[in-house]
Amino acid sequence: MYTEYFQWSPTHNSNSDSHEVQPGQTLHGSLIYDEESDSYTLTQEIVETGVTSSQVVKCQNGKKYTVPYVVYEKTFPCRDYPPDEKVVFENITIECDGKDCKDQVQWEAKVKDSNCDMQAHIIDSSTISITWDTSASSKYDDMSREELFALNRRDGDWTSRLALPASSSSSGSSVGGSSDGAEAQSRPKGAPSMPPALNGFVERCFKAAGAAGKQKMQVCDPPQLY
Repeated sequence: MYTEYFQWSPTHNSNSDSHEVQPGQTLHGSLIYDEESDSYTLTQEIVETGVTSSQVVKCQNGKKYTVPYVVYEKTFPCRDYPPDEKVVFENITIECDGKDCKDQVQWEAKVKDSNCDMQAHIIDSSTISITWDTSASSKYDDMSREELFALNRRDGDWTSRLALPASSSSSGSSVGGSSDGAEAQSRPKGAPSMPPALNGFVERCFKAAGAAGKQKMQVCDPPQLY
């Protein structure tokens, strides 16, 4: 696990230190805004061990992030995803201008890149799950490991640090473990305008779904939490 900030324009990427996560462990992530420094602190913690990874990101031209996302990222054949076919984000807490506004936010389930029947499920205001089908066929089934690696690699993030698999076989675990398939996006409940700036924090716990599982939270333009 680690945290990542990716900026679309001008392109910029920064990562905090990465740490190994064991299957079944719980990740707790937070994104906290500090008004005095006009910056966000991105943090991930392995709850069972207390190991953390963190970085501070200065706001770009005073920009505030007001649209939270929960996303499962990277694209592979369905057999490469964790066999329990589910990842859960729970204990989601949102503050707007220092006050609890979780119940003012309405999540929407969306699919960006249809693959493996990826679906987002809004269980309640503090719990979101993403599911998939490891037995489904995929348009990526016939790609070699080298082709999959190239498809998912992005300079500057965790994929650029991975070693290219020696075998071109398409079986077994993937070099990444997630998909651009499903996401949950929020909007204010019953209001056309956006909610107040998320100047507090967005945090949730994530049950690691398996050895290949990766986690990400994406906010607006977006900083990203893995």
